[in-house]
Amino acid sequence: MQLANRRHLTLIHQLRGFTLVELVIVILVLGILAVAVAPRFASTDTYAEFALQQRLQTALRTLQIQSMYDTRAGFCYQLNFAGGSAAGFGPSISNYQGANAALSCTSNIDYNTPRYLRSDQDELVANGITLSVLDSGIPASFISFDNLGRAFTNVGRCTSGCEITFGGEVTTNVCISAQGFVHEC
Repeated sequence: MQLANRRHLTLIHQLRGFTLVELVIVILVLGILAVAVAPRFASTDTYAEFALQQRLQTALRTLQIQSMYDTRAGFCYQLNFAGGSAAGFGPSISNYQGANAALSCTSNIDYNTPRYLRSDQDELVANGITLSVLDSGIPASFISFDNLGRAFTNVGRCTSGCEITFGGEVTTNVCISAQGFVHEC
């Protein structure tokens, strides 16, 4: 009987819970972590730069593929870039039917094109993001593609590469090599 009671008491000591002090310390540490880390996960500031970077890559690759498949003369498969208060990017048209060849080469941005091909008119300014487009270090206003998928701008042929930079809370870049390879850089 005494042996059974000892085993029972030993079992009770093994099943003991946390002390009040241990629980308060754990709650305090979790509270400090929540206050310090939660704003980083709740902030969408850095998300905007990466979302624009991915959308720009998609737009460039889409126009590049369209230019390689469509060999009609007179069409421009280009992505236009605007600066200042109307900063953004996008193609000049979304409809590449025969009558629109001249319109495809204009420098405006058609905000009726699908959103994966462009930014919204005030999207960059509203998020505090700047846009920079460089062809071999010289500012450019558009990037176009020839029938072989190689990029060129109003400055030249991206011989040393073209780089588009979104600057805000973080900086993200999209690069285009001389051969037309579109990638993050």
